Amino acid sequence: YVCGWKGAKKIPDTCWHKLVSAGLEGLARPARGALGQDVLRYESSQDPKLEVEAGETPQRPEPVPLPRWTKEDAAPEASPALPLTPSAISSAGEPGEGELPEQDVVPPLERADASRFLRGNLVHALLQHLPEIDADKRAQTARRYVAAKGKELAGKDREDIVAETLAILEGGEFAPLFGPRSQAEAPVAARISRAGKPALEFNGQIDRIVELENEVLIVDYKTNRPPPKRAQDVAPLYRRQLAAYRQALRRIYPGKKVRAALLWTDGPHIMAMPDELLDEAEADIMKL
Repeated sequence: YVCGWKGAKKIPDTCWHKLVSAGLEGLARPARGALGQDVLRYESSQDPKLEVEAGETPQRPEPVPLPRWTKEDAAPEASPALPLTPSAISSAGEPGEGELPEQDVVPPLERADASRFLRGNLVHALLQHLPEIDADKRAQTARRYVAAKGKELAGKDREDIVAETLAILEGGEFAPLFGPRSQAEAPVAARISRAGKPALEFNGQIDRIVELENEVLIVDYKTNRPPPKRAQDVAPLYRRQLAAYRQALRRIYPGKKVRAALLWTDGPHIMAMPDELLDEAEADIMKL
């Protein structure tokens, strides 16, 4: 069967349907299709006829023994993996304070100060784009960007944003996260096995990641205003997200240590997440 579809535009003479129709001209005959539409039908009878010699008996094929598996019971179906969604992560463990992400805990009298939100947005943009700029041009590029997008801020505030952001990019133990070998918004997927329970399937996206010789560093951006001062005060949901990333990356990079941190854009500053806190969060996830 050869058929086509006609839209509002005129069908060009060089379309494949017209080429096939032209090729069948003189060979096909007009007919009615199953739905009553006009069609061209090309058919031919079998020629020559099949000849069978008198007295010839077709041979029956030898029986073939059935394979053994046709007589065996099917193996038990494996339990389907559970998707490790953000909602599932948030419900793991016992609920506590700071469970909801991105909570605005700024005192009421300070909420009218929109500069806190603008500051966070500027920092996030700089952290996203400056790593792609040559190191000797970052400061100039950052000042030009903050001056254009942060006109509402005082000059000192703009300089503080540039200085603090550059300090994160160019110094400290997590500086490689913003180097030439790093990757932004990296997708990650993994299947996490659990003893006696269905496996967990995890899909996520890491804000920044870098693979080094002996370790993998990851950082997740957060915009809470103001951010917690201690790692143990971080919302349980955030700790479980980092623990899930760590679990996935340990399977992707076996033998390498995975270190995780949160980058609070209200500051900005990086907060390394201790392994013992991630171990506790991981235990909560495994109980799902």
